[in-house]
Amino acid sequence: MSHKYLEDVPPDKNFFLGSRHIRNLYGLLLEVRNITDAEFNHYVSKHHNYFSDWIEHVINHKRLANRLRDVTDKEEFAEILQDDLDNLMGKLRVYEEELSEAKSHNRKNEVSYHQYKKGKMKLEDFMKIVAENEEDIKEYLKHYLSGEMRREFLLGLAIGIIVGVIIGKLVVPG
Repeated sequence: MSHKYLEDVPPDKNFFLGSRHIRNLYGLLLEVRNITDAEFNHYVSKHHNYFSDWIEHVINHKRLANRLRDVTDKEEFAEILQDDLDNLMGKLRVYEEELSEAKSHNRKNEVSYHQYKKGKMKLEDFMKIVAENEEDIKEYLKHYLSGEMRREFLLGLAIGIIVGVIIGKLVVPG
């Protein structure tokens, strides 16, 4: 997931910019915006790009590193980095919203399921809660009922075999 690109790196993997330590992509963006052109050109030139190397090998964000590899203009570098961070934050927000919604939905389904199992809720009412769309019904049937149905089938099969053996003993005396 893209949020790993936003995390701080371990202290021994910090990028040292003079006496300053860069721990993440935000820190890099702030430093790039605040350093002089001469200082920027010390780290980024036609012959090397130490920031891009750090992004690739420490942050492990190869796509961004490749986008920045040949960029030698400080403002363009900062703009590309800012765009990528905005994109990552957007993805992270969507992911967190979906995760929160899924957790909320699962809690509601779990409570409803326990109410149904205890006989406090009709199956139809439970299915209405669970089934916001067709996929929820499929998921419910797959996870909740399949195990329950298997147990009931096996129990019925075992009882059928036992009853069959008993009837067989009664009808056909041995």
